[in-house]
Amino acid sequence: MINRGPYAWVKYTPGEPILPNNPNEGSVKRRNEKKRMRLRRAFKLAEAKKRKAQMQEANRKKIKQVERKMAAVARERAWAERLVELQRLEEEKKKAMA
Repeated sequence: MINRGPYAWVKYTPGEPILPNNPNEGSVKRRNEKKRMRLRRAFKLAEAKKRKAQMQEANRKKIKQVERKMAAVARERAWAERLVELQRLEEEKKKAMA
């Protein structure tokens, strides 16, 4: 393989600091690849956070649904007890009338 010089030539005046927007040759390599990796990682984290939020919302809905069903069962049970009580009172009334 033939050495063709550095990956990127950097303007450098001896004694002056190298600006961050004008970096040395080593940091220029893989810049786009690193950027792409960073973006992918950020995207994955954002998607994971989104999925977690969706799951929490689904679980909340499920819990509310179960609570509604339990409340309906309790209402039904209370109504059945009340109905039995009313029938018993009606029977007592009939016995008292007769």
